[in-house]
Formats: sequence, structure tokens, C-alpha cells
Amino acid sequence: MSLFQPIGQKRLTNIAVVRYKKGGKRFEIACYKNTVGAWRSGAEKDINEVLQTTTVFDNVSKGVVAKKDLLKKVFGTADEEAVCRKILEEGAMQVSDKEREMHFDNLYRDVANVLVEKCVNPENGRPYPLELLERSLKDVHFSVDPNKTAKQQALDFLPQLQKSIPIERAWMRLSIQVSQSAQDELLGELQAMKSRVESKKTEASRLFVTCALEPSCFRRCDQFVRSLPEGGGQLEVVALAIQGSSSMPEIFDVARPSDTSDATARVCSDSRQGNVASQAEPRPVPAPAVKSGGRVFKCNTCGVEYTVANEHREHYKSKWHSFNQKLKSKGLPAVSEAEFDMDPLMGEEKNDLDEF
Repeated sequence: MSLFQPIGQKRLTNIAVVRYKKGGKRFEIACYKNTVGAWRSGAEKDINEVLQTTTVFDNVSKGVVAKKDLLKKVFGTADEEAVCRKILEEGAMQVSDKEREMHFDNLYRDVANVLVEKCVNPENGRPYPLELLERSLKDVHFSVDPNKTAKQQALDFLPQLQKSIPIERAWMRLSIQVSQSAQDELLGELQAMKSRVESKKTEASRLFVTCALEPSCFRRCDQFVRSLPEGGGQLEVVALAIQGSSSMPEIFDVARPSDTSDATARVCSDSRQGNVASQAEPRPVPAPAVKSGGRVFKCNTCGVEYTVANEHREHYKSKWHSFNQKLKSKGLPAVSEAEFDMDPLMGEEKNDLDEF
């Protein structure tokens, strides 16, 4: 039987090494994992939360400490904290396999998040769920580049993604005001950029225009407003990305039945085949109605009202209500019951939002 004795050896279990080479010499410092990036981005201000110790090493793994006269010769100072700050800023971080894998996973998800925020499905004007976009990126064999930002990679890879699913950049909404002398010039410029003018009014000899246009045209529009004489024009970004069902044409006409109705007429639209068919579907028979005595039950999430308590309770158990709750948690607009039932792509989105 052997007896295991404790040893006085410190093992490098939670250390990230930052290495710096200068003047033919190598210097290393010991940091906590996943803190160097936060320090360089400015998210972490306390250097004590980044460094394991302010000691500067020649070799961290062997515990060889750098000599102070060598620090003064190379860095011009023997202050170890000042030397650590310089190494943190300019040194090369030694990343383990797990840390590198985690960084790539986070960057991959950031690319998908950029697509959610800046792109929409052109068929209904709504953004895709995050999980659906991540699967689509894998289907087209997207690989992240650690030397590029998430936004740059997302927009560069968008043409490849369009071959797999219908997706496009969401338009921007701008508010522009110019003097009446520049009115014709502004409208001609907006027409050349194929923008959509949503509202136009004249007040106090100035023209106020609210329009939607493609993001690629924003720089051109901004340069036009800046080129006007001083005080002649002003541009304001109302929305960086227009998302939601408000931009989708009204193609549904669903009559909501009364409490005593046995059936409801539904209009089904198939946008892919162009076939339209009307049919009567019986509404599920609810439990015996409990009259509320004139009270109105309202769901703020879906924007509907009920006068029967049982119907109100059943609504909170419906998939439509759950779907709108998940949209609301992501800051997205709710959909109507007609859109939930009729949209040909909604069935796919229902499943994806379970993990959205």
C-alpha cells in the first residue's frame, strides 16, 4: 500500500500566458483565462482581475522570473506593473484548444445574430429565427475568420446564403428635411435610388420626407444632404432595419366568429404555388362557456379580447400565444392569428422558436 504525500508544486491549471518578444529576449506574464480580450476591448478596467501576479517571467511554466536590470534595459523601467500593462497591450496570447474553440463558437453565433438583426425574409418582411440561420450557415459550409468582424463576415457571406434560403438586407427608414428650393432635387435623388417614400409634408417652407431605402444607398443619400448649403438639409436615421409584418401586404380576410358560431371561414393562401382556396373549418368546441358578466379579458401580447373566461384561458395555452411570447422576448413584433395559421413558412419558424 502506497502513501500519497502532498507536494509543494504549483500546477498551471487556470493560467493564460501572454508572451512578448523584444530585443532578442522573451517575457511572459500569467493571466486569468478569458480576461485578456476583455482588457484589450476596454470591458475590464481593473488589472488585478486580469493578472494572476504582477511578476514578469522569462518562462511561466518553469517559474523563471525575469531580472529587473533586464526589464530596465528592454522596457526602460523596472516597474513590473507598467511592464505588465505593455505586455498585455502588445503581447501574443497563448490560446488553448478549448479557448480557441469557444472563441470560434462565439464568433459563429455573432455572425448569425448579425443576420437576424440586419436581414429579413423577403416573402413576409420578418427576420429568421437564430437557430434556423445557424443551420443554414452550416448547410452552405460557412467557416469563421478570426481576423474579421462578425458584421463583415455576415454581409460578405450573404450572397452565398441567398442560394440556400430567401433572405435579403432589411431596408433602412430615414427622415429627411430640406428647404423647398431643394425639393425637386431630393425627390429625384430618392427616385434614382429606388427608395420608397412613406410620407411627405411641407411645413414652414421646408419639406419633410420619411422614406425607406436599401442600406447600400445610405452613404449616397447622406452625401447628398451634406452637399446642400448650410441649413439646407438634415437627415435622421429612424430605423436601421425595418422588420416586422407591417411591410407585408394584407392578403388575409378572416372573419372572427361570435361566441355562438359553429364554424369560421378561412382563406388559405399558398404563396409558392399561387393557389387560393376557401374552406370552412369547425372551431374546436370549448368547455361550457362561463359568462363574465360584461367583463372583457384581454391579452396584451397578442392584442385580442375575449368576453368568455374559458376562451381567455384556452388562448393562453395556444401555440399562437406561445409563439408571440417568444417573439416579444426577442423584441420582435407579434403576428396575427391569420398570419400564424396561413403563412407557409410559419410552420418551420414555430419549431425553430422553441430554441430561439
